[in-house]
Amino acid sequence: MSHRLLGTCAILLCALISTQARAVGPVLVQVRSGMLLGSLSAGETTGSISTLPYLDVECNIMTSSQNGYSLRAVLAPDLEELDLNYAYAGVGQRYYLGGPGVFISRTEEGASVSVRPGINYFVGWDFGMSHSILSRVGSLAAASTAFDFGLTAGANWYVSDGVAIQFGASTSYALGFTTLAASGIVIKSFIGISF
Repeated sequence: MSHRLLGTCAILLCALISTQARAVGPVLVQVRSGMLLGSLSAGETTGSISTLPYLDVECNIMTSSQNGYSLRAVLAPDLEELDLNYAYAGVGQRYYLGGPGVFISRTEEGASVSVRPGINYFVGWDFGMSHSILSRVGSLAAASTAFDFGLTAGANWYVSDGVAIQFGASTSYALGFTTLAASGIVIKSFIGISF
């Protein structure tokens, strides 16, 4: 139940902040999917996560053309059990290399200037909380909630003004803190759209 609440709160927070942040600067919304792999252990209890596809939604609040703060939510379902294997909600920062991170258009005194990146690259960090299912026996599940620290890298290929195809990967270390405190590595590869 707590992983559903965590995922729902993350998506609602992302939607709320993205509407409020437009007054601060451009907001990039990314919707991605891909493969999620993880290996976690807590004493003698070990578990692995392998999910294809998963949902990854990120809102980047740009503070300049080269960087911004991010809000990220990841939901990885277990399609056989109709439940979640992994949920993540967190914050981070993205740095854009090889050009601006957003489409820029300015009009001043009748003159208009537009800059659209062709391909740009990004790197960044993430920090948040994750909830993982380590194993299931019938309707019972061994689950752990953890602090999650990670790195993300990828590229955006702009296909039109403000719309890009995005691909990349992220890796994180989950440090469990609940009764069943599982820790381990989670790797996500993704492709999606940025607008």
